[in-house]
Amino acid sequence: MDDPKRLIPMRWPAAWSEPSRLAALEGEPINCLLFDDPAACAAVRQAALRKGFAVEQPASVQRITEGIWPGLARQSGRGTVAAPTGPPWLDSNGWRIRLAQTLAPGKPVWIDAAVPSDLIPMLGPQHLALAVADAAAYGAIWVFQPWPSFDLASTACRTLFDTLKFFEAHADWRGFLPWARLGIVSSFQGDSEFLSGEVLNLASRRGLAYRALLPAGLKPGALAGLRALLLLDEAPPPAPDLAAIHAFVQSGGLVIAPSGVAQLLPAGTVLHNTPPGYRARGVGKGRVAEPVEPWSDPYEVAGSVHALLSRRNDYAAIFNAQSMTPFVQQSPDGRRTLIHLPNYALRSNPGALPSVRLPAAARKVRWYVAPLEESRELPLVATEGFHEVQLPDAPVYSALSVE
Repeated sequence: MDDPKRLIPMRWPAAWSEPSRLAALEGEPINCLLFDDPAACAAVRQAALRKGFAVEQPASVQRITEGIWPGLARQSGRGTVAAPTGPPWLDSNGWRIRLAQTLAPGKPVWIDAAVPSDLIPMLGPQHLALAVADAAAYGAIWVFQPWPSFDLASTACRTLFDTLKFFEAHADWRGFLPWARLGIVSSFQGDSEFLSGEVLNLASRRGLAYRALLPAGLKPGALAGLRALLLLDEAPPPAPDLAAIHAFVQSGGLVIAPSGVAQLLPAGTVLHNTPPGYRARGVGKGRVAEPVEPWSDPYEVAGSVHALLSRRNDYAAIFNAQSMTPFVQQSPDGRRTLIHLPNYALRSNPGALPSVRLPAAARKVRWYVAPLEESRELPLVATEGFHEVQLPDAPVYSALSVE
């Protein structure tokens, strides 16, 4: 347990003062117990130490305390209710995890998100499985917080443990890197904190394949594979980074920036085929686009950026599953692409099974479903310059490994 990345925590209820309850955790993935009231659970804590459990959060862990419970939300951040004909509003911790990993690379991320009290009476195994998967898909760990009446021997708890085991069995996935065509550049602090955080959130919901970047140190390696940069801060980047951005657009990249920053880049030919509310110019082999009015609505920013970049730069497109948000990663050697597919609706539509459009270069696809141990290869169908694969179902969490 010396490696904090391998710790799998559970927050022990203060009402559970009997050490005998620890027996339910024998042979299970939980190996770290957190005590909000150590005095009330002193006997449990001492027994846990004797059994080899860690009983404190390591100092190196990034604990996200504002984590939310994953699933479908009836209201969006813009205060509107998702209509029956519109896409559902999804609550996920994915963007928070990715931002934490950008701000402090290499540090483990733990999500503290308690089960909402109004959900407890109707909670089923799939709810706990989604909470685990929503964090694990992005390389983080959800801190399980049972309530006093929770039964550690229940089917729901068994599903939770099995889902944890599934992701531990695929520990190599934690070494995969985000596959990205868009770099979202910001300090993610101060005046930029709200806009930049919400843009990350909404980009994830749109399935935009992005990489979060800090404004200092935009070396060529950090921009490798990107087709566009979205600069969110009003403050201009440091001179060396501005030079890297200039080289990026000259070589064919798209730069989207506030007017004050965009004007620091060279003049060029005016372009007319741009989304409403934007003006653009050709610079070298690339483009520079800027909003006509200052950005205020992150929902519109994410949508217009997706239009400027074009959906041709999406690795995968999901059909018949608006409650699934793909998160695409690539193995360090570039030979495997992994598409995480959490389903925030917790159910599928039997009348229209989901399908995934993949690049034409895809040759082999294997489907994994948590918490099952088995995986299977799915057939690829060539269509209109792409490959398409139909999923047999849309479970709480599945993943496609593409070669």
